[in-house]
Amino acid sequence: MTTLQLTVTLPDELVNSVEPKGLLAHDRLSALLQRALEQEDAIYRLFETADALATLEPPLTPEEIDLEVKAVRRQRAHRS
Repeated sequence: MTTLQLTVTLPDELVNSVEPKGLLAHDRLSALLQRALEQEDAIYRLFETADALATLEPPLTPEEIDLEVKAVRRQRAHRS
C-alpha cells in the first residue's frame, strides 16, 4: 500500500456536509476513488462497444441491440 499526503481545497459547504458522515476518512476516500475509477472504466467500455456496434454491417436492429445488452448484463451478473 502506498501512503500519500494530499492537500485539497474544498468549499466549506461541502466539507460541512461530508465530514460528519465520515466521507473524508482515508478508507471512505479510497472507496470513493475506487468507485470513480470503476465508473470511468465502464464509460470507456460503453463507448468502445458503441464504436464497435457502429461498424457492423448491416446495422443491428433495436431488438438485436436489446438482446446484446441483456446478454452482457447476464454475464456481469454471473461474475458478481
